[in-house]
Amino acid sequence: MKILHKAFSGAMIILASLCVIPVAQAATYNYTITGDVMFGDEYSPNAYNLTGGETITATGTFTANLGTLGSETGTVSFATGSFNTMTIDLNGTLLYAANDDGYGGGTGPSLTFSSGNLTDFDFLKTSLPSFRSFGMGFDDLDQLYGEWTSLNLTVVPTVVPVPAAVWLFGSGLLGLVGIARRKKKRA
Repeated sequence: MKILHKAFSGAMIILASLCVIPVAQAATYNYTITGDVMFGDEYSPNAYNLTGGETITATGTFTANLGTLGSETGTVSFATGSFNTMTIDLNGTLLYAANDDGYGGGTGPSLTFSSGNLTDFDFLKTSLPSFRSFGMGFDDLDQLYGEWTSLNLTVVPTVVPVPAAVWLFGSGLLGLVGIARRKKKRA
């Protein structure tokens, strides 16, 4: 009985420590990136009918481990299989991550962050109507140019489930204690 009690006590300490050990895991983010058009239809029409002073947006979600909140650093891929989402709204024309030339090959698009700031937004669509984002600028490879000017990045709250193995382990230990107590009462 003493051996079972010691084993149970040790197992409960291990179980408790497993429940409180922080695990580094990726966070899910919502993002909105706003860009200001510097020039557009002033010289000749572009496919998106954008003119200087108008704005465009890129929105979506991604899951990544970028470090401390407010100091996010790293590159996030939106390529096939990433399950990250991207929608770029160009005056009502919507482009998605899948429209990027490198999407199927696993190379694009991507966002790069440094100390909580967006430092690079890579997107390339060469088929017409074309659109390219590079560094902190964007263009249509012809008559449109602008710059990404603001970033809103928020963490989506998630519930972290306790693994089934922990529950199974704990219920097994409780069962052993119950069996041991019954044996002790019979004796």
